Amino acid sequence: MSEASQSLIEAITAKHGVRLSPDDPLAILPTVYEHLINQFDTALENRMTTLRSDLNEVERSWGENAKTKAERVLALALEASREQVAAVMQSGVNSLPNTVRQALRQEVFAELTPVIGKMERLIYLAMIISGISFLTSLIAIVFLIIR
Repeated sequence: MSEASQSLIEAITAKHGVRLSPDDPLAILPTVYEHLINQFDTALENRMTTLRSDLNEVERSWGENAKTKAERVLALALEASREQVAAVMQSGVNSLPNTVRQALRQEVFAELTPVIGKMERLIYLAMIISGISFLTSLIAIVFLIIR
């Protein structure tokens, strides 16, 4: 008789007060249970092995998918950065002629302002001289006519 059967007989006797003999049909239950548990353990181990391999496959697939998605996200971010840089450069290139033109105007204006003031004075002086010359010519004509 196995130790499990003996243990079952003692437990039934202690709890219910009924003494079973070793050849009683209830004494086979521990053997049946033991057999079922062994079958369950074997099936469970097979399932666990299958599950492990499935999980490893899923993990590898997810790793590849995650890597692919990460590469795609990085590529999109890089493209967006390139577009931003291109837009900034284009706006800089577009505004460069205006900026240079304004800077040149300011510089030329700053340099020419004193010259323009002197030229205005020269123009006034030239007008005065022209007026005086005209009056002198007019006076000379009047003297020629009167004489």
